Amino acid sequence: MIPIMRLGMILCVLALLVLGVSSYFQERHWQQVALSPATPAELKQVRRDFRSSNTPLVRFSLANLPQIYLDPILANPEGIEPRFHMFEPWMIKKLRETRENCSMPALSPFADVTLIKAFYWEMFLCDEKFVLPSSFFQTSPFIHPSGQSYAYLAWETGRKMFRSRAWLTEHRNHLHILELPSLRDHADWHPIQGILANLDKSDIELLIEGVLAVWNPNVVLFQEDSEFPLSSRSFFRYEAYAREQWDWYLNKSVFKTGPITEGLEPLLIEGNMAWYLDKSRVHKFSGNYRFGAMLGILFLGLGLTLMALEAIRHRLKEQEERLFVLQTLTHELRTPATALKLHLENMRTKYDSLPEDAQADLLHLLEANSRLARVLEASTQYLTADKGEGPLRLNAQKIESMLGFVEEVIADIDSGIQISSDSSDFAAEADIYWLGICIGNLLENALRHGKLPILVKVSKMENEGVIEVCDQGQVDLKTLQNGIRAFSRRKDSEGLGLGLSLVDKIMVAMRGKLKVLAHPTRFSLHLPYCKRS
Repeated sequence: MIPIMRLGMILCVLALLVLGVSSYFQERHWQQVALSPATPAELKQVRRDFRSSNTPLVRFSLANLPQIYLDPILANPEGIEPRFHMFEPWMIKKLRETRENCSMPALSPFADVTLIKAFYWEMFLCDEKFVLPSSFFQTSPFIHPSGQSYAYLAWETGRKMFRSRAWLTEHRNHLHILELPSLRDHADWHPIQGILANLDKSDIELLIEGVLAVWNPNVVLFQEDSEFPLSSRSFFRYEAYAREQWDWYLNKSVFKTGPITEGLEPLLIEGNMAWYLDKSRVHKFSGNYRFGAMLGILFLGLGLTLMALEAIRHRLKEQEERLFVLQTLTHELRTPATALKLHLENMRTKYDSLPEDAQADLLHLLEANSRLARVLEASTQYLTADKGEGPLRLNAQKIESMLGFVEEVIADIDSGIQISSDSSDFAAEADIYWLGICIGNLLENALRHGKLPILVKVSKMENEGVIEVCDQGQVDLKTLQNGIRAFSRRKDSEGLGLGLSLVDKIMVAMRGKLKVLAHPTRFSLHLPYCKRS
């Protein structure tokens, strides 16, 4: 075996061995981590270590929330639910009529201050001249029967007096805490309100419930141990940290936190925060195994590259040997061809003394020898072509009458082939020898594989001249197109399957093209024509 090829195979085997060992130990390492997950106590210790080594954005309790001191309902999730069911139907009807008719009813029948304040608000909405009391937003009740705070409803009206940052900042304490997230960027908030404004409504509800942790895309909150009793409710203290701060700390471990996700099995759940094993970080800590895998891949790539290069070198060597053999055969053919030419020239001098049948044979021999000379010349050009040149070197000459040229080619092949009566002549520049080979190939192909009669048509189209060879064959178009590929031939054919492929390549070299049509079978040569002299 070739040494370089053997070296490539050894490298490939070594690469597979290294990859197998690395994969085995990598899998064992992963199984050890996956089969012995951290206990909840260990995960909680990670959280405690983080809190002891990092400073929170703020420590707070909902007991210190301004809304709690104004009206606890502003911090109660139930406070934002509609309350129309608490009133008599006729009262709600009067409230709706106030908005529709813009007229204030007598308020004496309405003893509930919540409904009386709602009448003032409805009048304000329908009558631009109606003026609210100066302490309207600062006076309880702060929640409209619809379940929204009056301060939030004022902002939603879009009126200029309520849409300023200063106005909303002044009335921030009169908003329900579940309304804060939708107004996050429109006011200067109290520190606790600023944290709540960065949470979702569901997160705030979890804080009110007193869960251990709240995970949010912006912040993460952890519960402390002490409670602050207020009436019948106890509020826990929380520490708020930026998510970037928390995630950076977890990057030093193999854990990650996130929302509870269906399909993923968490190690621990605290509030809405789930602890997961981060597989990417597990792999990160097994860098030695990955290095081994990369080394194996490198060996594999090097081995395959060496094998490919050796295969290419071997193939180039074979091509050089074949080229040498062809050059030798061509050289050897020139000697008998030259001798044959000399003998034929000698016989030509005695042409008049030969019998008539011998004269005809001599003419055919002279023509065949001339063709053999052209073949040898073309072969020499191909075999001695420089690497920078194409193997097919053309000697373009002007053909004044393409119809006459085609007739000469037909005469050399078979007198039974017919020229179409509606042919039209044209002139073109082409290599006479190679064009003759193309036409001859099409004619011989029709004689061998087509059906008689065979008709040749020469015509001049708008931008090109066309030489079409038509027989009566009924071969489908796909089979005909496949026949143009090199070495494509029928099993019963004696040729190499190169005829049509050569014609196609020669036509491209002469800036022309070969076209094929079916039913009946038609092959046509298309050449750019030139003006006749």
